[in-house]
Amino acid sequence: MRARLAAAALIAWCAWPLAVLAADPEVARLLERAQFWRERSRDDLAREELAKVLRIAPDDAEALEMLARIQVAANQDRDAEATLQKLRAARPGDPAVGRVATLLRLRGPDRDKLRAARNLERVGRYEESAQAYRALFPDGFPDAKESERQLDLWEASLNPVP
Repeated sequence: MRARLAAAALIAWCAWPLAVLAADPEVARLLERAQFWRERSRDDLAREELAKVLRIAPDDAEALEMLARIQVAANQDRDAEATLQKLRAARPGDPAVGRVATLLRLRGPDRDKLRAARNLERVGRYEESAQAYRALFPDGFPDAKESERQLDLWEASLNPVP
């Protein structure tokens, strides 16, 4: 009984720094500020806040994902790929890895497929467009903006315009 209690205490003591790091209010505050600047199209200021986060928590998945998104928006695909590799090494099972990888895939090899799906949507061929989107995003859309598009397509396919 004492051995189990001692083992549990040791595990809790070893995990304590990780729990504190994950719940660090400074990291949360800096991420919030980075998102604030990102929403106002001030990626330069968002990068500054993310740099502060990554000095405190270099493996923070949310910070790495936001940084990669900023890099993609700035056409810095090589930097975004390097950030993805850091994210993949630090948090291999994190959903952010898939979202960033999808974003980069859509900028590269699947760019024309995405353009074709959007064109099908634009001309009112909703069923075909929905199929094209499902082929591009078998695990669902990577972000909220694309999720809204998916919902609009689904609603349009239920109520086609005559």
